[in-house]
Amino acid sequence: MICKLCLKEATLRDSHIVPKFMHRPLWDENGRLIKTSTDPSISPKITQEQLKQDLLCGDCEQKIGRWETYARDLMFRNASSPEVYENAMIFHGVDYKKFKLFQLSLLWRASVSSLTFFKNVDLSASPHQERIRSMLYNEEPGKSHEYGCLIIFPKDKNIRKIIDVIIEPDEFRFDTYRGYKFCLNGIYWHFITSSHTGRFLFKNAFLQEDGTLPLLPDFNFIKDEYEKLYRAHLVRISTHNLNK
Repeated sequence: MICKLCLKEATLRDSHIVPKFMHRPLWDENGRLIKTSTDPSISPKITQEQLKQDLLCGDCEQKIGRWETYARDLMFRNASSPEVYENAMIFHGVDYKKFKLFQLSLLWRASVSSLTFFKNVDLSASPHQERIRSMLYNEEPGKSHEYGCLIIFPKDKNIRKIIDVIIEPDEFRFDTYRGYKFCLNGIYWHFITSSHTGRFLFKNAFLQEDGTLPLLPDFNFIKDEYEKLYRAHLVRISTHNLNK
């Protein structure tokens, strides 16, 4: 089998497309979760299914794992405390290379995955998928605006409390820009994949090369995207009512 990242013949690992630490809040004490759908013809079911498949060799799995560990510790284990403002939380001193490569790996893994859950994320028809693969393999994070990601931690308490859910990612467009949106445990990741992001009006809200990482509580231009995401998402994975 060929590793998707290094393109070498190797024994492939059962690789998480969404990092394990983002799955963990969804599990009960027996490692189970509920998979649901807004399609009334699909009944909720208890499962131990995770979003993973044979994708990477051992060396590439470890490479991405190092970036995942850094992101997990930064955002979920209080390795650093952000400064809190009315319109943002800002981390300083972030390792730009590690965190940017982690972000890129989320987008790339979703695009190369054959799992139905990621069917709406497809960069294969453009040069972007191979370019991101090369950036990951060579550990070159690129400039801040290249495949920049807006991270949104909603200010709305009713949205924020829906934390133990992963929503099927989807494509979105804003003005002349194209991108993909993910909801992973109540945090939104909006990747801008267009080639002209150097002119993107809100590029200062991306992770910056000086180690500044904003987390946005809201953004008016994607307010409608939030609403559509909650109204129209097709797949939800949640631990609510596991034992009912």
